[in-house]
Amino acid sequence: MLLNRLSEVINGILENYAKERFDEFVAEKKISIKQFENFPKTILLNQEIPQEFNKSYYKKIDKLNKEELAMVERLDLETLPDIDFWVRSREKKDPFYIQGWHKGKFYPDFVVMTKSGNIVALEWKGEDRISNEDTAYKVEIGNKWAELGKGKLHFFLVHTKNIEEVLIKLKNL
Repeated sequence: MLLNRLSEVINGILENYAKERFDEFVAEKKISIKQFENFPKTILLNQEIPQEFNKSYYKKIDKLNKEELAMVERLDLETLPDIDFWVRSREKKDPFYIQGWHKGKFYPDFVVMTKSGNIVALEWKGEDRISNEDTAYKVEIGNKWAELGKGKLHFFLVHTKNIEEVLIKLKNL
């Protein structure tokens, strides 16, 4: 019990220090955005879904939950003509990630590339996870990433209650 509590305190101190240093490095311009190369031409899928999409970078994609599927079907519509393609980002498998002060990389659920040169990271959350600590970190680091992108990088936390708002923002990029 004491060992667990001591571990929590030490980890809290280390995380606070890492965040302070991260913020200092950003302010001093010692942290910058790394140019994103490209997604691999082909990928291996764990649970392929039979549906095909017009704007997906890949012909087939891995299984999505019902809410995520509804969202990407909307990304595929002609009402968003500036979307060049979108990708279902796969954690620890795809080259696109955002690095913050936590040890692990943050792989947003979806990445959208626009014809006008914008990169949009979309993090989907179910209603039960919108306000937890992990989501707060992802929003903070996603917004910092977007800020560093000088108008060409955008981050949105997406859920069932704000999907229309996010789609309007995507349309207006």
